[in-house]
Amino acid sequence: MTGVRAWRLALGVAGVAAVLFGLRGLLTGGPATDWPVTATWLLAGVLVHDLVVVPVVAGVGWLLARWLPEGVRPVVRGGLVVAATVTVVALPVLNAPGDPRNPSLMPLDYPRNLAVVLGVVGAVTVVLAVHRRWRAGRAAGPRAGAG
Repeated sequence: MTGVRAWRLALGVAGVAAVLFGLRGLLTGGPATDWPVTATWLLAGVLVHDLVVVPVVAGVGWLLARWLPEGVRPVVRGGLVVAATVTVVALPVLNAPGDPRNPSLMPLDYPRNLAVVLGVVGAVTVVLAVHRRWRAGRAAGPRAGAG
């Protein structure tokens, strides 16, 4: 068995074990597992992904592809996908009401933290796009008749 194949098998086994562990907790969680709430979150997650995130990301990606140079499109699309994914993952804590009597339930400023993470994703995307554009310009070399 090759090294790559062994890693794939190990990661596959770990993934199946993680899913089984989660299902076990879901099925035997007792009163902590509220089926209607769990089912609502699972269904809402699929609907938000399919009806909101994918069309918005695809539409913005299509618009950006019309205006951006070809070399930086993959970087910007990747940054857009990362930003959308981070936002979707953050939605549960952004929508949680919290409890003023117990500040340890929601101890952080989650909207600010999401803004910081999205800012970092945007900054890294810009740096990578500029670097890629600069590198493509250098690879093209001096143009005939320039200078």
